[in-house]
Amino acid sequence: MFKYILGIDPSLRNFGVNVRDNVNNLVYTDVIRTRNGMNDHDSVDFIVEQFFERLEPYLIKINGRPATVVYVEHIIFAQKGKGTARAEAIGAVKWNLRQDGFPIYGVDPKSINSFLSDRFGVKFPRNSKDIKETTRRIVHRHCGHYTLDDNEADAIAASLYGYAHCIEKQRLSPIALSRMI
Repeated sequence: MFKYILGIDPSLRNFGVNVRDNVNNLVYTDVIRTRNGMNDHDSVDFIVEQFFERLEPYLIKINGRPATVVYVEHIIFAQKGKGTARAEAIGAVKWNLRQDGFPIYGVDPKSINSFLSDRFGVKFPRNSKDIKETTRRIVHRHCGHYTLDDNEADAIAASLYGYAHCIEKQRLSPIALSRMI
């Protein structure tokens, strides 16, 4: 069983990360911000360095097996010309995590929104700006964490999705129960 669920909302300027434990407590949340005017390659290097520095306490192994599972929101929307560097940043993070054996799941933003809608009974609007506001509202109202940052809210939503996918399903699965006995 996993000890931590890590949610990531990748962005080149505001890279959201969130960690929750296996009983659904919010353990750590942060946004790795790059400086205005920083070129894309320096931003990628900075994000990768800061990611592993800040999250080192949560990227652990127990008895040689990874104790953290990672859920990454897929990149769908990108400003023109920024998609490549953004993909490079998340690619470098994922590559390093895979080298250490951490399981990584990519999640479509629409799947996360559908999960939040079902879980909390909130209908999502069609407009992308309103979707971001709705996600922030859900995170504030139902998770008790106030944020003005879209990336932080999306990272929290990704870790919530990960918790439901990884932990709750394991608790209900007869196969998982039979392995524990």
